[in-house]
Amino acid sequence: MKSIKVHFYQWVLISLLFFALSGFSAPNISEVEIPPDTPSDIRWAIEGLFSTEAVTRIKSATKLGNIGARAIPAIPFLIEMLNDTVEVPMQSCSQPTSPASEANKALIKFGRPAVKPLIAALKHDNWVIRSWAAEILGNLKDLQAAQPLVTSMSDKNSIVRKLAAEALGTIDPKALINTLKHKQTQVRASAAWALGELKIQSSIEHLIKSLDDKKALVRGYVIEALGKIKSTRATIPLIKFLKEKKRIIREKTGMALGKIGDPRAVVALIAALKHTDWATRWKAALAIGMIKDKRGVEPLIVALNDKKAEVRFTAAWALGEIKDSRAVKYLIPLLKDGYVTVQQKVKEALKKITGKDYGA
Repeated sequence: MKSIKVHFYQWVLISLLFFALSGFSAPNISEVEIPPDTPSDIRWAIEGLFSTEAVTRIKSATKLGNIGARAIPAIPFLIEMLNDTVEVPMQSCSQPTSPASEANKALIKFGRPAVKPLIAALKHDNWVIRSWAAEILGNLKDLQAAQPLVTSMSDKNSIVRKLAAEALGTIDPKALINTLKHKQTQVRASAAWALGELKIQSSIEHLIKSLDDKKALVRGYVIEALGKIKSTRATIPLIKFLKEKKRIIREKTGMALGKIGDPRAVVALIAALKHTDWATRWKAALAIGMIKDKRGVEPLIVALNDKKAEVRFTAAWALGEIKDSRAVKYLIPLLKDGYVTVQQKVKEALKKITGKDYGA
């Protein structure tokens, strides 16, 4: 987790809030209680956080962060600004920024003095602020935030849960691994997700054990995590999940095996190309193409005749990745397939195999 980096989930929530709120409504400064002994320059900057002008709010947050330790009284106000996601172009920034982004930067600059207020903010009524608080705590890497973050991994909001898990993994990977045994399903699922995002190698054996979790939600995230970590130690334990009853588990397994890239999975993936469920066949074709194993050529050629377009175009793509000339005569008829995507993937595959252009 990089400091000052706006997480993917923050971008999602910013977009949602933009349309839902159409801007930030700052409280009236008369309603805000600033400690009476606050130095005048700090007071003015805090008051600027509640300006009706977004540019002023941004500049005030930036100023408070730059002032440093003397501006500690501003921390609670900056935390409230984490909900202020209105983006404004600024000459001092290469891209638009928001009061929330600048408050984030300021709180990171404060360091340890901001930790306890941010821990308290993990219980804020506003999930946007809870999510920012979790991410900032991950950046600050203070061990006193570890247990509160574990608690936040059971937050009612999925984004908060995941950000709390990722923050915990940044602070204490061992503590995150331990939550794979937590009694709450959401906590275990968030832990598995974060271990995959952070690619924590020491978690591999623990994740493999968690493949036996009773909850499909957890198993799915565990499979995804093992795929992201890309350890061949997970290959054999994963293969059996290509026959799992739940479609989503079979799909995630196919993708994970493809990412790992272990040739030992190819035989099982070829078998999965014959599964009655088209989505399983689709992911199996994708995985074989990712592994680029020539044993998959003939089965993929058969898959070119699949009734589902998704399987056909993925089989064509996979054959292009393997680059075996045996596929050419079987690919050419699909240049007239009824689905444009199939035609396009066939053209791309033929060019990869032959070096020739079969049309735009």
